[in-house]
Amino acid sequence: MELFIEKDFVEKYKKGYPLLSSEYIKYKFKEEDEGKIVSLLDDKHKYVATAYLGKQNKGFGWVFSNNRRELFDNSFIKSLIRRAISLRQSFFNNSSTNAFRVFNGYGDGIGGLTIDYYAGFLLINWYNRGIFKFNKLIVQNLITELSPKGIYQKIRFKHSPDDIYENHLYGQSASESFYIIENDVKYCLNFDDGDMVGIFLDQREVRKMLTSKFSKNKTILNTFSYTGAFSLATLAGLSGKTTSVDLAKRSLPKTIANLEINEFKVEDQEIVVGDVFNFVKYALRKKLTYDLVILDPPSFAKSKKKSFSVLKNYADLLNSVAPLVGQNGYIIASTNNSKLSLLKFKKIILQGLKKSNRLYRIEKVFRLPADYRVADTYQEENYLKVLLIKLD
Repeated sequence: MELFIEKDFVEKYKKGYPLLSSEYIKYKFKEEDEGKIVSLLDDKHKYVATAYLGKQNKGFGWVFSNNRRELFDNSFIKSLIRRAISLRQSFFNNSSTNAFRVFNGYGDGIGGLTIDYYAGFLLINWYNRGIFKFNKLIVQNLITELSPKGIYQKIRFKHSPDDIYENHLYGQSASESFYIIENDVKYCLNFDDGDMVGIFLDQREVRKMLTSKFSKNKTILNTFSYTGAFSLATLAGLSGKTTSVDLAKRSLPKTIANLEINEFKVEDQEIVVGDVFNFVKYALRKKLTYDLVILDPPSFAKSKKKSFSVLKNYADLLNSVAPLVGQNGYIIASTNNSKLSLLKFKKIILQGLKKSNRLYRIEKVFRLPADYRVADTYQEENYLKVLLIKLD
């Protein structure tokens, strides 16, 4: 099957751009074409690249080679997995951390696929039906190359409720008390709890900084706290008191479990199940202040009474929490919104803190850690932006 690149975008693909989209490629996607291998040609019918078809967000496939003779076969998949593993040997050999990303989409050669390593277990994320059609080849190569204890999967593409996908694919099942270690801190995990497992590995370097920088007698407000991972990282640095706030009811037992497995006293920490914005209003009324406020909201969230969008509401969120930060205190402002550039995010920070009349400086910027490899030709995958901000 051959597809033609629009004339004005041929150079874009020649330089390594990987995502197929209707803006650049002459093609009307058909569901029956999922997983098909196609050749991309320029307007003169000359070969440019080879891709597989798979509907995913704004795209419908991924380039995997600029070599006409390259096949998407067992040999090709094996070579990419072996290369990904070799590039992460320092992670496999790290005794203080046993969870990391072992394969990161197009950064490792195959868009639409990520694989995480959790203390001997693997979790595969399939982001389109096209790549899922190669699942047996990929799983078998992972078994051969890594000999994992077990393999789990998450189906990230839309599918009918009638389509049944097994969560556990191979080997042992992780126990209910399963945990990983990151920078010598333990985090409880559950592979069978919806889309998320209990920790976001892309924030590893941020948590490491928290452990080293925010030490004894510091007070921490961790908003949108999920399982309290940021709170745990500060406690590992001997933080005095953490307050973790999240709307989800499951955040309470999960945060408690994380505290207990690290032998931190639950009664010494505050865990609030409730709306973050309501808690901020409460804290303002009580004139509470913190040495550090952590803001890591979802890109978009909706409750019965309000909705939140990073693009529309992050500046107001910053402005509202600024009075809660003590003198010479800090804010960690984080977003994983891939549509938001670092420059635009910094402008949102400026907009929010300008309203608060607080002087500030950005001390450090975090992007994705080294195991989350990103191709130079597709920086859109470098979605994470985390700023450590000091206020006067």
